[in-house]
Amino acid sequence: MARREWNFAEEFSDENDIKSFIKQNNVSIKRTETIALGKKVTYRCTQARKYPECDFQTRVIYYNDKKIAVSTSSEHNHDNCGSTARVQSSVRDIIKRSVAAGLTQSQTRHVVQNEWRWHADSHVFPSTFNLQYNSILWLQEYFTLPWTQSDNFSQ
Repeated sequence: MARREWNFAEEFSDENDIKSFIKQNNVSIKRTETIALGKKVTYRCTQARKYPECDFQTRVIYYNDKKIAVSTSSEHNHDNCGSTARVQSSVRDIIKRSVAAGLTQSQTRHVVQNEWRWHADSHVFPSTFNLQYNSILWLQEYFTLPWTQSDNFSQ
């Protein structure tokens, strides 16, 4: 693997200036190391997990004599969002259906509350569920029989 190429960006003497530089470049701490000259902090793009192709990093060296040197590597690349950045959610699916149906925000909120509560409070089990089953019989029916859904498990 090739070594990262660092380009000198700026030199600061005030801690507040470096904080604004970090905020402006949208980076967060990745690694902190103590070196002979002081302290070296490496920052990476705050959206690197969402955009795996973003290889932007900033390296800040806090010298013992209060001088602060900043170097950057590559540029932000937010062109392609990672395919696994977000897990699919049944709530998100409910919202997508509501928006496609033209519901207002308050109507969508009501639909999410009702449908999500129904999913969370219901139990799914084989249609011929019997409390007298042992685990082997239950597993056989689990894999072979159709399923029934109920909001009250005691029925």
